[in-house]
Amino acid sequence: MSITIKEPKKKLCYVLPEATTNTHMKYNVEFLAHLSQTVDLYVIIEKGKKPQTLMQTTAHVALIDSRYTILRIIKTFLHLTNARIYGYKKVYVHYSFIAAFLATLIPGSVVYYWNCGMPWEYKRPVFQEMYERLVYKRIDHLVTGAHVLINQYAEYYKFNASKVVIVPNWIDVPLFAKKYHEADRNSVRAQLNILPESKVLFFVQRLSERKGAHYLPQIMEAMLEDVVLIVTGDGPYEATLIKEIQERRLENKFRMLGRVVNERMPDLFKASDIFILPSEEEGMAHALLESMSAGIATVAFDVGGTIDMFPAPFSRYVAPAKNIAVFINHILFLLSNENERNILGRALFEGVSAYDLPRVLQAFKERIID
Repeated sequence: MSITIKEPKKKLCYVLPEATTNTHMKYNVEFLAHLSQTVDLYVIIEKGKKPQTLMQTTAHVALIDSRYTILRIIKTFLHLTNARIYGYKKVYVHYSFIAAFLATLIPGSVVYYWNCGMPWEYKRPVFQEMYERLVYKRIDHLVTGAHVLINQYAEYYKFNASKVVIVPNWIDVPLFAKKYHEADRNSVRAQLNILPESKVLFFVQRLSERKGAHYLPQIMEAMLEDVVLIVTGDGPYEATLIKEIQERRLENKFRMLGRVVNERMPDLFKASDIFILPSEEEGMAHALLESMSAGIATVAFDVGGTIDMFPAPFSRYVAPAKNIAVFINHILFLLSNENERNILGRALFEGVSAYDLPRVLQAFKERIID
């Protein structure tokens, strides 16, 4: 009679800055719920609520939830220390500079810090710049989503590129595609006062210049009268954007929805013909993964890892960064060519399989856990 000895799960302490289900952070919560099936997790959440899906599978879920920075620092350090005492040597920090720095102070910890953007493109206060450089120097590994960013991070923050680990963003492709196909296009359009025969563009980003919100009036001014733009999100550029829309008398071409829960995204993609991503800064946009999972024709700027996400023959729809004239021409061409829109949408849907949740889970385990 043979006895099978079950090996204990490998341990990982994971720090999440926010655990909400109505923003793109829901993807991190879903990811952790799946990861916890095979990995012993100690999850530290800086703000939000303890997700029930995670509580059911994870023994240690700590919530900091303090508006006072000093208390947040103390609580975070105590939980990181507690995790280390319980044998959680590897610490994975998603975007939180404070938690990443604190983790490096705990002897024996191996710190993986996730950041996926283009911070070198924007000037920050001197102290903040010095602090962030210190964090990048102290961590053991930077984790980012696209190969094109490796040397850019390494050169700007002055560390060896071998310290970078690539783990792309993810999406549950079958689930998102199912919700998209179940949505009623005409019903969603009717709710937004959009005629069935109208052409619809879709923008879902924070309303800031970094994310291209300042280009939206210019884009819509170049469109025919029957083209409508759905805009979701809020941010520092919102008031200016509304003013510009009014000054250019474009109110009828815009549907400003404000911040929208993530669960509504499949419906809004279903109502649209083209997704636009005029961001001047992106690492690896979740919104782009959503548009790919919906099989929607997409036009974007060549920033961060965006161009790598487009199948090679269709990278022509990735315009040079900040070249709004080319960006607009791509939109106009696709609006006038339904067959090309469909071909591009199918190609993007086929390409998104590389970022499906099971594949990224496997990559995460191989590159972080094992």
